[in-house]
Amino acid sequence: MADNDLALGRMVEALSKTPFWRDTVFFVLEDDAQDGPDHVDSHRSLLLVISAYNRGGVSHRFVNTTDVVATMEEILGLGPLSQFDHFGRPLREVFGAEPDLRPYEALTPAQPLTEMNPPQGSAARESLKLDLSKVDVADEELFNRILWRAIKDAASRNGRRCPGSEEPG
Repeated sequence: MADNDLALGRMVEALSKTPFWRDTVFFVLEDDAQDGPDHVDSHRSLLLVISAYNRGGVSHRFVNTTDVVATMEEILGLGPLSQFDHFGRPLREVFGAEPDLRPYEALTPAQPLTEMNPPQGSAARESLKLDLSKVDVADEELFNRILWRAIKDAASRNGRRCPGSEEPG
């Protein structure tokens, strides 16, 4: 995660220092969130819209991929490419009328990018049973249980309780 976040930040920083920034927008979304469900609802997924015209903040509006495609079509002056994006709702509310052309500065994560998980412990032993050689072949139930315990235990050590922290069935 930290590698990806840093790489995205560096791309935004590089483009924000060029004349192209005024006419650039990044749409960052997962193409397949099946193994990365949100802690509140597995139907939720990440969407970042980054440009000089962005308004700050978080939108809690339901958005799907066809809404993103409809937004891109509207920005580019294109008509719908299919019946699905024809009914998409462009994300007009995330953009302002005036650009903020100040260059973006990527933050380097505080987490060391070379840090590895400890080689001992029950999570490490259980993780060795996972077939991670190919996409979507790992035992999902075991994988989710390992992740759930790692997140729940970290939250309980910090005195917080995770939403929906009852162990999955």
